[in-house]
Amino acid sequence: MTRSEAEALAERIRQDREANVRVHSIEKDPYQKEAYYLVCCYENGLPFVVRHEGMWQERRLYGVMRHPLATTPLEQERVRLEPL
Repeated sequence: MTRSEAEALAERIRQDREANVRVHSIEKDPYQKEAYYLVCCYENGLPFVVRHEGMWQERRLYGVMRHPLATTPLEQERVRLEPL
């Protein structure tokens, strides 16, 4: 997506209180010329990338549904997965 599309999507995400997601930054895609992506975080701090609107709609559901992926404290997950 272009820089202006990324900025517009970032603003929509910031306004979407229901999703419980923060926009961390807008980054230039090193593999696609003139393309940008968003780095976002769920409420527990887990980061994820958004490259287009469809990707945002998929990720948004985790925040809206308060899925454990988006709400479980990361330290708690690290301790739980450490024995594996």
